[in-house]
Amino acid sequence: MQKMKQELLNLASEVEEEIKDVIKKIDEDAMYNSMKVLNAFHKNNVSEMHFNSTTGYGYNDIRKRSNRKNICRSIRCRR
Repeated sequence: MQKMKQELLNLASEVEEEIKDVIKKIDEDAMYNSMKVLNAFHKNNVSEMHFNSTTGYGYNDIRKRSNRKNICRSIRCRR
């Protein structure tokens, strides 16, 4: 049982070593995309107010307009 546990630990270490470049690329992409979203929030002056609850009617809803702008800026689309 102990030998099997050690073999699994060794295998896990080997696999981690093999995929470390892939994991690093995923982390870099996640950071880049997070920065795009944060920059869009900054450009549109988004604050915690935009994440509060709403009445549900959507009349003059500042959150709705701002969120639409943020999504378009984040993924670089045109409105």
